[in-house]
Amino acid sequence: MFKLFSFLFYITLICSIFSFAFSASTPSTTAASTSESFITVIEEDQILKFFFRYPEKVIAEKMKTIGMKPMLPPSPDSLKELLDLNNKLFKDQNAFIKNFYENTVKAKNILYLGDYPDLKNYSLGLAIKTAPLLPQTNVYLSDIVCPITKEESKCFLDKFRTIKEYIESHNNLKIVNSDHNKKLPFDDNSFDSIIMQAGLCFCSPTIEFKSDKKTFCSIYEHTCGGLAATKESYKRFSEEIVRILNKKNKNAFALLEGLASNSNMHDRSGKIINNISLWESVFLDLKKEYPFLKFEILVFKLKNLKTEQIDTIFKGVRIGFNQ
Repeated sequence: MFKLFSFLFYITLICSIFSFAFSASTPSTTAASTSESFITVIEEDQILKFFFRYPEKVIAEKMKTIGMKPMLPPSPDSLKELLDLNNKLFKDQNAFIKNFYENTVKAKNILYLGDYPDLKNYSLGLAIKTAPLLPQTNVYLSDIVCPITKEESKCFLDKFRTIKEYIESHNNLKIVNSDHNKKLPFDDNSFDSIIMQAGLCFCSPTIEFKSDKKTFCSIYEHTCGGLAATKESYKRFSEEIVRILNKKNKNAFALLEGLASNSNMHDRSGKIINNISLWESVFLDLKKEYPFLKFEILVFKLKNLKTEQIDTIFKGVRIGFNQ
């Protein structure tokens, strides 16, 4: 009887130890209790593969290796020439994008927000680069300046004849007009991937001269994607992203990018805008409503040359599923 009791005691003890170890090593999927849990530190260029971007030095080196002079893009009148250059410069990214969406995400629908192509600046936009790589996937190009119907397309497609020809030859590329400050024109659970490039940047401040008429200050009121720098604006937009994200696909994700430094951003009253704190507040609310989703604020660390301190630089946000 004593031996049986001892055996049961040791079995219970061992089970308790394993149970504790498992619970300690498994991340919680309940609502976040602290804002710090949303912060994910990344390398500065870690997510550039989703945006077909390299640091400028790498671009220059790549152009040199394929016999082109650095910073000498082809004629903006030739879409094919631009696409050929893209395929040469971003061969590794093209392979990554194709494999990632086909085999990992198994994406049927991809949305690129704020993706207006600007041939004058030799920017094709992400949708136009992605569509040829994924012929079985619907790729949506969405921006506020895009046409809704063929009749309204003259302001956009006729201006860029080569883009019109390209779109007409790729049935999987769709154009949709959208405003980030309003309800997005898509059904619930529409997209397996939602990508926004530079839409969360604060690159265009309002410049106002001070009372002395000699000095001026930069006022940051809106992101490049048109969002007001307020919790209300961020939350409404995030709720729309969650609504149209395909919550039936556990590999679905949204990656919304934009560079912002908290050290030099002020609102009209002169108050510093803490962009990271705004997103933390938004995600704390959303996590309570969607505990099965993972909300991340992507940051990287950068040494401040003036203060010699390490600054935390906002790089974007990512929304996906707890794995």
